[in-house]
Amino acid sequence: MTLAVISLSTVLALAASGAGACQKVDGDRIYASDLAAASPAFASLNPALEIGIAPLPGIERVFHSGDLIRLAKDNGIALPALPAEVCFERNGIPARAANAPAALAPLAVKRGEKVSVIVSSGGVTLKFESEAESSGRPGDTVIVRNPENGGHFAARVEDQGKVVVNK
Repeated sequence: MTLAVISLSTVLALAASGAGACQKVDGDRIYASDLAAASPAFASLNPALEIGIAPLPGIERVFHSGDLIRLAKDNGIALPALPAEVCFERNGIPARAANAPAALAPLAVKRGEKVSVIVSSGGVTLKFESEAESSGRPGDTVIVRNPENGGHFAARVEDQGKVVVNK
């Protein structure tokens, strides 16, 4: 799978922030087909190209003009008219939240804390320690720092201080 890199400067804002109507996405990823629906200038991208991680329900993810210019340049797209920003919002509410009592489960991973990372691909399993760049409850997707190169990747929270990546 090809992943287009969007800078970490993309903004997560509460839905009440008034940033305007957002493109709704299903699942935990934003694809080029979602971006093309929000801004037809990106219609020439491969629809299956992964653009980024979708926000949690009730939160918006905004790609500003700098992010859009970089994405277009990286994929060889000439932009005749550039939108100021493109906003995405996930459809629905998390299943666990729909069935949960009034209080949500406590955070199992907190930003800045050390986490145990387990990466599985086929018959290979890799385990290492890293630092969480976002917080989450079991089942949530969080951002984790790659200790080798300082990059970031997404992982699913499994338990207290433990995240997993399945490829």
